[in-house]
Amino acid sequence: MTWVVENVGNVSTSQSTSVYFDAIYLSRSSDFRDAYRTTLARQHRYVDPQDGYTFTDDVNLRSSDVGNFYVFVVIDEYRRIVDFSTANNRLLATQPVNVKLTPPPNLQVTSASIVGFILSGNRQQ
Repeated sequence: MTWVVENVGNVSTSQSTSVYFDAIYLSRSSDFRDAYRTTLARQHRYVDPQDGYTFTDDVNLRSSDVGNFYVFVVIDEYRRIVDFSTANNRLLATQPVNVKLTPPPNLQVTSASIVGFILSGNRQQ
């Protein structure tokens, strides 16, 4: 998953810290209270005013995660940055994502052979 973050403020994040965490949450509803965290991405950067970053990370799904899920991105998960407003630190993706069941293995015998003859009472490979 990829997300984009911008510093829409007037001060660099260097005033607070250079290490913080972004998070990805999934939910079966558009209510964040129903969501669970799938990804925690460590950020080690300063973000100057009117600058930003694009970040891509894996989303870790449980094997039971099948169906439509709403995706939330939360920046500065632990509020390590002194932020003018944290109200804009969470975003719900515009559309839910459809998670399909991973197909199970499908083993198939493709050949079998035996060389020569087998004597009863003996073992043959």
